[in-house]
Amino acid sequence: MNYKFVYSLVNRAENISGFTPWEPSDYKPWDNIGEPGQWYPNPNPNPGGGGGGAPIYGTIRIFDTRLNTLIPFEGAKVTAKRGLRTREGITNANGQYGLDGTPFPNNKKVDFKLHMDRKHFVIKDNQISPSNVSRNNIKSNHWSHDIMPGYENMQGHMFRAAYRYFYKDIGGLQRPVRPSGNRSHIIAKNTAKDWQGINYVVFPYLKIARFRPGSTTEYQSDDYFSTTVHELAHTSHVIKMNTGAVQYSQVNSMLQESWPCAVEWFVTGIEYRERGIANYGTPNYNPSNPPVFPNRFGYQFWSLNTSSDYTSLFINLVDNFNELGQSFSSQPMGTVNDQVTGYTLANIETNLLKYCYGLSSLSTQLKANRPAGVSNAQIDLLLSFY
Repeated sequence: MNYKFVYSLVNRAENISGFTPWEPSDYKPWDNIGEPGQWYPNPNPNPGGGGGGAPIYGTIRIFDTRLNTLIPFEGAKVTAKRGLRTREGITNANGQYGLDGTPFPNNKKVDFKLHMDRKHFVIKDNQISPSNVSRNNIKSNHWSHDIMPGYENMQGHMFRAAYRYFYKDIGGLQRPVRPSGNRSHIIAKNTAKDWQGINYVVFPYLKIARFRPGSTTEYQSDDYFSTTVHELAHTSHVIKMNTGAVQYSQVNSMLQESWPCAVEWFVTGIEYRERGIANYGTPNYNPSNPPVFPNRFGYQFWSLNTSSDYTSLFINLVDNFNELGQSFSSQPMGTVNDQVTGYTLANIETNLLKYCYGLSSLSTQLKANRPAGVSNAQIDLLLSFY
């Protein structure tokens, strides 16, 4: 029997009828960042030319209120499904994707879905439902989408933050990869914050609020990004404490919260300086629609009257700015005499953090690992303000 001829007749019948038979999995292993398939190499910068010449392609972008523009949505899985056939791929740094497999018949309805999860984390609507953007019955093999302000936009910026923390440049900090391959579940709460407390690694549900306290005013894009990094930094801190929630619970509340404050300030600063805001997170950063702490003025206006837990302690160990007596517009004048500089967050996390439970043990570790030019007296002076 001429199987090639028979197959061509079946394929022609499928194209005419629109029938799509079941297609078995190829059982390919996940790639090195945990998803099946890969984006097509050397994508054509012209979206009209497709994602690297892939037969099913498109471009995903997200609106960033801090940048006031659409930016590429990188690292997300896109699937296209018709009947029992599914194609999938990953958006690249330009937000372009090209899906594996042959294209579907023209002018037939295709269901596209943008997934907001990766191997190590998942953005969720609630404790059960993963977040995604679905567009059904698209009569094309090409789908592009802009994620504009709203609930899906919030979830998208949470995805951006988690994607950077797990897979992109974070200045030598450790990834918040949970033991035993468990994913971090990050819930986008469509409410203002109405909860207290830290989510330990043994209960990996982190929560981010959409609205400012007591209102229906949304946060800025960089605030969602920054807060997501903050919550994941708690997970990283627990892992550093030998993955022990009990051991972590012995760390005083100021260190528990001040460490993530510094991490979110640092990682969010990397992200937005890369995107063109050269002074993001610095002591002179105060845009007309300012971000929440710690990114406005680099949190240099902090004092104990601001917060006893969410402090600038670790920021002041790594920055090169003494805020004492400095003016910060509508915020309080700087009161901390910070003569310490030269530490890095990566070094603190790698060599000091797991041994620090309060100011006394932190002081011991800082003095044992002093950068050149920093004295014990300067360390004592800085810590006296906390």
